[in-house]
Amino acid sequence: ATFNSSFLKLPVMLFNFTVLIGAILAVLTAAFASDNSTWVQSKGVPSGNWLGVASSSSGTHLIASSTTAGSMATGIYLSTDGAVTWKNVFINGCGAYEQWNDVASSADGYTVYALQQDMGLYVSTNQGASWARNPIDPTLTYANYNRVSCSSTGGTVAVSLMGGYIYVSNNFGYTFTAAKSLGLNSFYFVSVSADGFSMTAGASWLYTSMNGGATWSQNRAPSLAWTDVAYSTGSFYAVAVAAHQQTYGGIYLSSDNGNSWTLLPAADQTLSWQSVTIDSTGARITAVASTVGEYHSTDFGKTFTKGTLPSGVSYKAIAGSSDGTFSVVTSMYSGGIYYTTKN
Repeated sequence: ATFNSSFLKLPVMLFNFTVLIGAILAVLTAAFASDNSTWVQSKGVPSGNWLGVASSSSGTHLIASSTTAGSMATGIYLSTDGAVTWKNVFINGCGAYEQWNDVASSADGYTVYALQQDMGLYVSTNQGASWARNPIDPTLTYANYNRVSCSSTGGTVAVSLMGGYIYVSNNFGYTFTAAKSLGLNSFYFVSVSADGFSMTAGASWLYTSMNGGATWSQNRAPSLAWTDVAYSTGSFYAVAVAAHQQTYGGIYLSSDNGNSWTLLPAADQTLSWQSVTIDSTGARITAVASTVGEYHSTDFGKTFTKGTLPSGVSYKAIAGSSDGTFSVVTSMYSGGIYYTTKN
């Protein structure tokens, strides 16, 4: 019988093959984890106090709000090309130095909302071509409306009032009902799910409604300086962020539409998290921290990668497409608007 020496080489060949596969996987993993996104500053928008931004599900149609910052003019701006260019829209009865605190958009981008601090809510159902005003609560002489959010159709919309109530409308902002069961509070924000049934209002605690704002309850999240909640459009996932103030902040994930929350330890709890988005699957999470920049995750928050936004800028709000591949960020104090399509 003849001895085949190739059998002796088999373990060595298998070992070399395993090493090669391991090396390839390491390179792919490193490439996947590294940040390849390129953030671009939008042209055609003046420096300002950019507080709010909202996006259609495709990321093509956008709306942003700028408030008074010294002598700089303010206004509502629209983009129809994914934040590459913007145009200022004129709203009847509003001057050049209004306090525009926030904006919201339907999934198709046709219904958009602009929230003025004292005068209330302005709604457009034709992509900003014309606007109608709703004072929300006519009994208030002076108000401090600060955040607005709407469902994917735009039909359900909620507004938060600093030092007041949460207001909910189920008819495109035509009439509002105050959620008096929640009582008066310094609500920092309110968020509405895509279907309009789930809502979260944030103060030092998080409060949740599972029936379109009819009833509310304090959920099982810790007491923190909550700044934002975003709902996934195609799953039961939601994500919340809190700023680091007297206590730690952080990013929290919910798999039951915001009823309960779990801390994502991979996100730095010492950062001042301001705003967050989540894709339709719940896997892609993108959040911004003031003066630090943007972090994103593609694995349900198990790991986070720091983006390339410049540091030292007071980032305020983030919005994005439903698939999580497009993001747009606003900044304050002579700030601007940045966008990317490679998260």
